[in-house]
This record gives sequence, C-alpha cells and structure tokens, in this order.
Amino acid sequence: MKDSSRPILCKTVVTALRAFVNLDGMCELSFHNLSRVTGYSRRSVIQAIKGLVARGAIVVHRRYASDGTQLCNAYRMTAEQPSQPARGVRCVT
Repeated sequence: MKDSSRPILCKTVVTALRAFVNLDGMCELSFHNLSRVTGYSRRSVIQAIKGLVARGAIVVHRRYASDGTQLCNAYRMTAEQPSQPARGVRCVT
C-alpha cells in the first residue's frame, strides 16, 4: 500500500500545510520541513502531496529564483481555507 493512500498521512500533511499558511494564503514549506513537522519521511510527504494533488485538495506552485534555481514549492488549499492565517514561513535552501 502506498503512503499516499493512507488517510492519516494525508490528513497530517494537510494539517501541517494549514498551520503554516502565510498572509497570502500560501504555504511555503520544503519537503524537508514538512517531514520534520509531520514526523513522516520525506518520501512519505512527497507521496501524500501527490495524492492530495490528484484528489484536488491542494494546488502546487513550483517556485524558482531569478537565477533559475528551484525553491521550495508553495501550496494552496482548494477546498477549505484556514480560518486565520498563521505566521509566514520561508523555505530553507
């Protein structure tokens, strides 16, 4: 069974994303930081993100620096927005 099919994993990742939404309604956490926050492996977090995208629960915005270097992705919730934004989070590069 793939990790993305485990409801607890997906729910944990969604909860972490909601907890770190910035004032623009986006969450900018790296896979590494999502892994640290959720307690799941980086691979499990990636599989959960893929599952959430496939279900239409989140939209992934790939971000790049001006020199073309990839930054951490930004995530926007599609179904239910958090009631109040949390502090902004910047990615670790």
